[in-house]
Amino acid sequence: MQDFSSYINPWLGELLAKLRLDIDFQRGEGCWLYSGSTAYLDCVSAYGALPFGHNPPEIWSALQQVMNRSVPGFAQPSAMAPA
Repeated sequence: MQDFSSYINPWLGELLAKLRLDIDFQRGEGCWLYSGSTAYLDCVSAYGALPFGHNPPEIWSALQQVMNRSVPGFAQPSAMAPA
Protein backbone atom coordinates (compact mmCIF):
# COMPACT_ATOMS: atom_id res chain seq x y z
CA MET A 1 0.00 0.00 0.00
CA GLN A 2 2.98 2.27 0.59
CA ASP A 3 3.91 2.44 -3.12
CA PHE A 4 0.30 3.21 -4.03
CA SER A 5 0.13 6.00 -1.46
CA SER A 6 3.51 7.41 -2.46
CA TYR A 7 3.31 7.26 -6.24
CA ILE A 8 -0.21 6.58 -7.53
CA ASN A 9 -2.82 8.36 -5.43
CA PRO A 10 -1.52 9.95 -2.21
CA TRP A 11 -4.92 11.49 -1.39
CA LEU A 12 -6.76 8.15 -1.56
CA GLY A 13 -3.93 6.38 0.28
CA GLU A 14 -4.19 8.89 3.13
CA LEU A 15 -7.98 8.56 3.25
CA LEU A 16 -7.82 4.76 3.34
CA ALA A 17 -5.23 4.90 6.14
CA LYS A 18 -7.42 7.26 8.19
CA LEU A 19 -10.38 4.91 7.76
CA ARG A 20 -8.15 1.89 8.51
CA LEU A 21 -9.02 0.44 5.11
CA ASP A 22 -5.45 0.34 3.81
CA ILE A 23 -5.38 -3.44 3.82
CA ASP A 24 -3.48 -5.57 1.32
CA PHE A 25 -5.81 -8.46 0.51
CA GLN A 26 -3.97 -11.53 -0.79
CA ARG A 27 -6.95 -13.72 -1.68
CA GLY A 28 -10.71 -13.92 -1.77
CA GLU A 29 -13.15 -16.83 -1.44
CA GLY A 30 -16.91 -16.46 -1.70
CA CYS A 31 -17.87 -13.39 0.32
CA TRP A 32 -14.58 -13.29 2.25
CA LEU A 33 -11.33 -11.41 1.66
CA TYR A 34 -8.10 -12.45 3.39
CA SER A 35 -5.06 -10.53 4.54
CA GLY A 36 -2.69 -13.08 5.99
CA SER A 37 -4.75 -15.25 8.33
CA THR A 38 -7.35 -12.53 8.98
CA ALA A 39 -10.71 -12.88 7.20
CA TYR A 40 -12.86 -9.87 6.31
CA LEU A 41 -16.48 -10.05 5.20
CA ASP A 42 -16.74 -8.30 1.81
CA CYS A 43 -19.95 -6.34 2.27
CA VAL A 44 -19.66 -4.42 -1.02
CA SER A 45 -18.68 -7.22 -3.46
CA ALA A 46 -16.64 -4.78 -5.55
CA TYR A 47 -19.72 -2.56 -5.72
CA GLY A 48 -21.74 -5.14 -7.65
CA ALA A 49 -18.98 -6.42 -9.93
CA LEU A 50 -18.79 -9.76 -8.09
CA PRO A 51 -22.34 -11.17 -7.99
CA PHE A 52 -20.99 -14.71 -7.53
CA GLY A 53 -18.38 -13.83 -4.91
CA HIS A 54 -14.61 -14.12 -5.14
CA ASN A 55 -13.23 -17.05 -7.16
CA PRO A 56 -16.45 -19.07 -7.58
CA PRO A 57 -15.49 -22.68 -8.39
CA GLU A 58 -18.33 -23.07 -10.91
CA ILE A 59 -17.05 -20.15 -12.99
CA TRP A 60 -13.43 -21.35 -12.86
CA SER A 61 -14.55 -24.85 -13.88
CA ALA A 62 -16.47 -23.49 -16.88
CA LEU A 63 -13.49 -21.36 -17.91
CA GLN A 64 -11.16 -24.36 -17.60
CA GLN A 65 -13.48 -26.44 -19.84
CA VAL A 66 -13.44 -23.73 -22.52
CA MET A 67 -9.67 -23.42 -22.27
CA ASN A 68 -9.19 -27.20 -22.55
CA ARG A 69 -11.19 -27.30 -25.82
CA SER A 70 -8.73 -24.85 -27.44
CA VAL A 71 -11.51 -23.36 -29.57
CA PRO A 72 -10.17 -20.37 -31.49
CA GLY A 73 -11.78 -17.04 -30.81
CA PHE A 74 -12.89 -15.37 -34.04
CA ALA A 75 -14.68 -12.06 -34.45
CA GLN A 76 -15.18 -12.51 -38.19
CA PRO A 77 -17.85 -14.76 -39.75
CA SER A 78 -16.82 -18.37 -40.27
CA ALA A 79 -18.31 -21.82 -40.79
CA MET A 80 -17.76 -22.72 -37.13
CA ALA A 81 -20.60 -24.23 -35.14
CA PRO A 82 -22.66 -21.77 -33.06
CA ALA A 83 -21.28 -21.05 -29.60
